[in-house]
Amino acid sequence: MKKQVISAGIIVLGISLSACKKEVKFVDEIFYNPLESLSGNMGTITLTPTREISKLGDNIFYTDCNLLENRKGYLKFECGPDYEHREPKPKNYRMDFVVYEVVPSNFSFCKYKIRRTDIWRDTGKPSLISSYCIK
Repeated sequence: MKKQVISAGIIVLGISLSACKKEVKFVDEIFYNPLESLSGNMGTITLTPTREISKLGDNIFYTDCNLLENRKGYLKFECGPDYEHREPKPKNYRMDFVVYEVVPSNFSFCKYKIRRTDIWRDTGKPSLISSYCIK
């Protein structure tokens, strides 16, 4: 009897752990496309559910993030500071919020226009608003 209970417990634990490993995906698949800066000086951003990868010229920067909201046309992340692949990942840092929203595009070359809003954690106010294009 004890062996059956232990076996059942191990099976339940295995199922629970495999459920925890479920891969998070964006609800709106357009966010998997590269986001090209409309200002030209912000480079290109590629998003994953756990990271932003920014390319500016020959430099590549990474930002680790937690996906807080994930719905059609809208993503909200909690993100740490940027770091280059050659640098060690920063420790003991403050995470602020970053929101990506699909907004109406008034550019013919832009299939989707994305507004990125960086928000200070302590005030809840925007610190930077920038626009990107998905072609």
